[in-house]
This record gives sequence, structure tokens and C-alpha cells, in this order.
Amino acid sequence: MKNTWKKRIKANLDQDERNIRKEADRNTRKENERKRDLYKKLYGKTKKYEFPPINKINFQKHFYFPKSIVTEYNLSMRALAVYPVICLKADFEDDKWFKIPQEEITIKSGMTSNTVSKALLELEESGLLKREKRNSGKTHYYVYKVEFIRKDMIEEYENKYFTFNQSIVDSGTWADLYSRSKTLYLAFRVHAFHDIEALFDDEEIFDGSRIDYNEIISTHLDEYRHREYDMCSMPISQLCKLVGIDSSNLTSVFEQLDSHGLIKRFGDWFEVYLKPIISE
Repeated sequence: MKNTWKKRIKANLDQDERNIRKEADRNTRKENERKRDLYKKLYGKTKKYEFPPINKINFQKHFYFPKSIVTEYNLSMRALAVYPVICLKADFEDDKWFKIPQEEITIKSGMTSNTVSKALLELEESGLLKREKRNSGKTHYYVYKVEFIRKDMIEEYENKYFTFNQSIVDSGTWADLYSRSKTLYLAFRVHAFHDIEALFDDEEIFDGSRIDYNEIISTHLDEYRHREYDMCSMPISQLCKLVGIDSSNLTSVFEQLDSHGLIKRFGDWFEVYLKPIISE
């Protein structure tokens, strides 16, 4: 009887000790969770991308946009909207992996997260984009490689690209444009040409001799590199057909491109600007 009583006492003590340990473990877990939530709130929160102030925008940086992306790949408007955002984040000289959060792509392109996901998949399936999933502890993220004309390829692809200025994206202009406005602007850029008439007297241009366009450009590189706009005379219907968009009801598209300083219309001709108008 005495031994039974002792066993009960010991069992109760053991149970009390187990309960104390369980309670201590629960309190420890709660405290650790509280600390994790606090640290996550203070330090682990993903900073939302914000467009830089005007004085921090780089108006010189650009990438070499292959014309074939617009004319041959048959990409959707969403893919064409995302492509330059990705390219401007990549290294211009070396084709190496780089990181860009999808939220940043979403904000810069003016697209929804779901639309950006579809655009990235489309670019990947077209062979223009590669991506790999990387892990950093419990954090997962993607790194990318993207195809465009890099500096060591410029001579090989002469006349097969146009420069796309970073200020178009960093100013928020690209995000603000309608999808058709973005797409039509790219079509304009593909078929726009440098107006060389301004470099010479009329009689020198129209004297009946053959004009070597590339030679004129090469001998006036400074004027060419610092030009504000190119000219486009291709009919709008053909430009729209080129990129697969509806050519009707373009009034709002023209107004938007004009208000952002990307085009000016003169009858059937357009001045197509390389950088947007940005006001304080």
C-alpha cells in the first residue's frame, strides 16, 4: 500500500514536471513567434519599388532594342511592355544572371502581377528570357538572363536596333502609357529614321547625286547621338498591322504619346522622340 502511494506521488510529480515543461515550451514558442513577427515587420518587409526623383533619373543610359523583337517575334502587348523593363535591369556588356523583383517589373511596366507572370512566361517560351529559381534560407527568388544587342554586337547588327532610353521607364512614363500606346511607340521607333536634311543645304541634298545615309551619319555622329527625335512617315495602318493592334480609335493613344512628349504629328508625318518630357 505504501509503495502504491509513493508511486502515485512520483507519477503526479512527473506529470506536474511535464506540464511545467510543456507550458515553458509553449511560452518559448510564443515568444519566438512574437520576435519573428517583430523582426519581419521591422527588417524583413519587402520595400515597395518607387520611381526615382527627377534629379536621379539617368537620361543617358539606354539599351539596344533589336527591331526583330517587334517585327518578327509576334509578341503580345504585355510581353512588349515587360521586355524593356527587364532589359534595362540587365548588364549591357556581359550576359550574366541578374535579379529583379516581380513587384518592380509590375510597377515599371504598369501591368498587374498576373499579367506580368504571363508576359515572363511568354518571353521565356520565345527564347528571349531565361530564369532560374534561387534560394536564400527560406526566401525564394528568380534570377534572369535576357537577349538583346549588347555593346560588342553593335557593329554586327548595324541598322537592326534602336536605342531605348532608361528615362522612359524610370520617369514612370512607360507605366502610365496604355498598352496600345506602348506598342505603337515601339512600332514608330522601328520605322523612324534620322532626318539628315537638317545637316545640309537643300541644294546639296537634292543635287541628284546618290546619298550614302550611313556615311552621312558616321561623319555627323555627335549630331546623331544627341538628336531629340527621328521621323516616321509609314502609314499608321501599316504600323498597327505590324504589331497586331486595332488601328481604329487611336485618338486617345496619339494624345497620350503627345502629352508625354514621345511623338508630335505633322499631317501624315511624325516626330518620334527618344526621351519623354518630364516635368517637376
